[in-house]
Amino acid sequence: MVLRLTKKASDYLGIALENSSNAENKFCDWFCDMVTVDEEEKTCLLVTNAYSNFSILIPMKRITSEADIRDLFKVEIQEYFEYCHLTDLYENYIKLHIETFSFTKTNSRSVLSSMIGLKYCAAANIREGGDIFNQADRFKMNDSLNSYCTKCANLGMGDYTFPKDAIRFEGMKETVPLGGMPSSAKDTSKKQSVPAKEVYQFYVELKDFSPKIWRRFYVSSDMTMEKLAFAIMHMFNMEGGHIYGYEIDMQARLKRKLHKQKGITEEQKKEAKLFFSTFPRIIVESFIDEEMNEIADEFSEFIQGEPAPIRLDAAKTKINKILAFGGDCVFTYDFGDNWEIDLVLEDNDAQTGLSKSELPHIKEGEGLGIIEDCGSIFGLESIVKAFKKKKGKDYEAYKEWLGQDDFDITAFDKEELNSTFKSFIRFMTRTYNEYRDEL
Repeated sequence: MVLRLTKKASDYLGIALENSSNAENKFCDWFCDMVTVDEEEKTCLLVTNAYSNFSILIPMKRITSEADIRDLFKVEIQEYFEYCHLTDLYENYIKLHIETFSFTKTNSRSVLSSMIGLKYCAAANIREGGDIFNQADRFKMNDSLNSYCTKCANLGMGDYTFPKDAIRFEGMKETVPLGGMPSSAKDTSKKQSVPAKEVYQFYVELKDFSPKIWRRFYVSSDMTMEKLAFAIMHMFNMEGGHIYGYEIDMQARLKRKLHKQKGITEEQKKEAKLFFSTFPRIIVESFIDEEMNEIADEFSEFIQGEPAPIRLDAAKTKINKILAFGGDCVFTYDFGDNWEIDLVLEDNDAQTGLSKSELPHIKEGEGLGIIEDCGSIFGLESIVKAFKKKKGKDYEAYKEWLGQDDFDITAFDKEELNSTFKSFIRFMTRTYNEYRDEL
């Protein structure tokens, strides 16, 4: 039985990892990562099968030693397999090897990428009030994870499927490939890359914060504004639990160009500015609320004397239909904390050599991003200041709230973000669609 721990999990548990080893069969190869939530006592170990993405949760509070992991894993696997009516699979493929454990490093980025969405799903379930220490609730959380569509390229079922189906797939019973399931299994399943035809290069920066937190990245020109929003959320450490919107000001851009234009009289400038003032703002929304929009538009026209904005649905609007024409664009996330991101289209024909399947892709950047529900820029500044001092009431309060002794606002892991883009966007698309269905 092989348990492959991420560095975060192994450091937290204090387990020395062995050299990579092969599992006895596909049912005996598992990846382990941590799921952290606001309440540290509810932190869990997410244990995911390397081939099927079939997953279980184990409360970290119950783990104080390497022996605890072994014992809890054995119990949870057996009982959950029985609960799912998979006793025959447990008896034939797991039980024979359950007493022999090997703790090693993770060896497949594709599995870790799939686990990102599972981690978000697990954290959401725990926050919604499920009791992670109650087996019935915990098994319901497992059911939710195993009903989440993930990529199982290593199993030959096609690109995406449900773990609850993948664990029953006949391919699970096949012999483990020579050399185990490292990245080679992932590579052989890749389709031939198709170069992206039209790539946009954007620059984004968190407004009014120092030191600067920014990204320069590439996306396909036919991406929707909604998926662009999810990409921005992912790059700036946003969990996606709040609504978002874009505001595009065509007037500002045209007025700047006019100011730089030579050979134009002051009278001509006045006439041009008067003409530009008839240009409405463009608002791209995550959810359309016609009643509230009607009230807001009347306020713009009759109180502020501005033309009512053009309103578009982010899920139905592609970026090449709206952002290709320029304009100052501000992305806003969480209209309570009101996080604002300046969005600039730098190149609408970027030559990257990347295939469409490799997009979105971060080229460069600096800084971590935001902290959810901390009170916007002022709250983030307060957190940074407190952790810099490492003493006082604010530091103790933030340390307890975040569940960590240190905080680095300059942290930036481009490789990790690039490898988990698609999983996050897929998870957020599913979440927003489910929310729309409930409206």
